[in-house]
Amino acid sequence: MMRKLIIIFVVVVILFGCEWIDSPPLPDSPPENEDPPPADDDQTSTIPSPLVITSITITEEYGYKYLNVIFRNDGDKEITAAKFYALLKDAFGEIDPGLSSDYFLGYFDSESIASGETIPDPFVWSLWYQDKASTVAAYGVYEIAFADGSTWKDLSFTP
Repeated sequence: MMRKLIIIFVVVVILFGCEWIDSPPLPDSPPENEDPPPADDDQTSTIPSPLVITSITITEEYGYKYLNVIFRNDGDKEITAAKFYALLKDAFGEIDPGLSSDYFLGYFDSESIASGETIPDPFVWSLWYQDKASTVAAYGVYEIAFADGSTWKDLSFTP
């Protein structure tokens, strides 16, 4: 009998002795397809590239082709590294089907470019695997690293 009373007492206390506490409302969450805002030290494609390609040419020496690129820093910060792309086509206006990518992707980090500076001598990349290339159909800078540690990225281009 005592056991039944204890069970009844526990059930009554559980049912009537506890208050329901409403949990606080959850904060509004951003929509799932919305990208998070960039960090404060990063700039994105809403700002034009501060690094401009002023000249891009294909040259040939001793049977080997090279891509020659001259850059100008139109920004306010010193640039320590950059990545760029170039869409190379052959004499028929076609992309070499044997390549793994439609774009030649170039990178430099060997020389800094000060604000307002144009590099007088071109950076040179070998086109050993793209020996059919004869014209540059499109090009652009898609990522930059600055001396202060911040970066700029063109979000519209995915290598």
